[in-house]
Amino acid sequence: MTLGTLSTSTTVLDASAFTPIVSATGGAATATTFTLKGGVVHNVTGSTAADTFSISTSNSNTAYNIDGGAGTDTLTLNMGTATFTDTNVDNFEVINYVV
Repeated sequence: MTLGTLSTSTTVLDASAFTPIVSATGGAATATTFTLKGGVVHNVTGSTAADTFSISTSNSNTAYNIDGGAGTDTLTLNMGTATFTDTNVDNFEVINYVV
């Protein structure tokens, strides 16, 4: 699902139960909470504010395309039994791995 740039009134994007790829960019200077399903190669970019990303448990190896953007951003990744490649994970000041 390609959402493009989110409205500045959108502060939460919950795609935790959505299996297809989510492509979205946070609205300008709007802190956004992104909740994404694990095991899917999402293409998501945060805003210039402090964004929070959470990716649910995955039991498949996935190379996510996640960019925190500017601001102080946090990523929480629930690992399950998967391995994680972070070559396309950028601009996070805090990354929490839950094993």
